[in-house]
Amino acid sequence: MSDYHVYIPYVNNPQLLTRAIDSVPELWIDTTVVNNSGSKLDSFVEVFDPPVPLSFTQSQNWFFKDAKRRGCRFVLWIHNDCELPAGAAHQLIEYVRNLYAEGRHWGVCFTFYDIFSAVNLEMIDEVGGYDANIRAYKSDQDFYRRVKLAGWELINTEIEVGAIRAGHLGSQTIRSDERVSLINGVVEVADAFYYQSKWGGDAGHETTDIPFGREDLFGKGK
Repeated sequence: MSDYHVYIPYVNNPQLLTRAIDSVPELWIDTTVVNNSGSKLDSFVEVFDPPVPLSFTQSQNWFFKDAKRRGCRFVLWIHNDCELPAGAAHQLIEYVRNLYAEGRHWGVCFTFYDIFSAVNLEMIDEVGGYDANIRAYKSDQDFYRRVKLAGWELINTEIEVGAIRAGHLGSQTIRSDERVSLINGVVEVADAFYYQSKWGGDAGHETTDIPFGREDLFGKGK
């Protein structure tokens, strides 16, 4: 049994997904692709086909639930349009294990932001997962804000940052499908409105630390 499991959320562009998976052969045995494409996906790593395609936030929350079922301590997740340089995966795993050994109160470890990152499941037990009322954009700012407000560390590891940045192609899921791009444009506006209503301002310009002005809503994915 491993102390971590790796997840890759997938919507489209199988060529990019293959490149992402091929870049981390050392993780294949502990990797699950969450297939939100709505069609069959052939892969030599484990594939989970949800009953209906999950949103980004629903996918993240499924990662946490599944990893806890496996008895893991932390989750690693990779953007499906990211290629990791050799050795980066093991560097992050060892970095995280050292944090546990030091007794650090860490919540999330970043490389180049979260294109490859680690999430502490003990933190999830306290703070909760992603707010599923936000479909995609702003969900990361909301989640990381709640992690920080709850007193857990957000750590920029700077592991192979230059190489990971060069390998990350950025927003390819949206760019690969006109329908996804159209839906994203509409949802992005709604997500931004929700975030501003929740925190009294846009990301970086929040005016409150209490979501919707209600202390009873803090944590547990709210």
